[in-house]
Amino acid sequence: ETATVGNLQDELSDARAAVAEMDGQVSQLQANLADKESQVSTAEGTAQQLHTQLLQVRTDSATLQTQLEESRNHCKELGVMLSKTQTELKNLQLETATVGNLQDELSDARAAVAEMDGQVSQLQANLADKESQ
Repeated sequence: ETATVGNLQDELSDARAAVAEMDGQVSQLQANLADKESQVSTAEGTAQQLHTQLLQVRTDSATLQTQLEESRNHCKELGVMLSKTQTELKNLQLETATVGNLQDELSDARAAVAEMDGQVSQLQANLADKESQ
């Protein structure tokens, strides 16, 4: 019986060692599981942040698209205004040339009037001489 008790004690000791080893493995697995859960939680948080950023980028993109359209429309309006201004400038240049021509004609007319005034004065002087004779 002593041999049987010794064998049983050896088996019990071996079983306790196996249980302790299993407890260590279970603890390690639990630690690994906790680490994996932490990583999953971090990844989920990162995914939520990225999703939020994506929504913000989409909102910003839509805003920029609207601003781009407004800028394009403004550029078109400015182009139309520029064309009108260029046409007005050409018309003003033509009018300036016309005014220049009219000023030249006015100068010529003034010179002709001055010449005629001289001739009239001469004729008056000649007439006064003839009357005095």
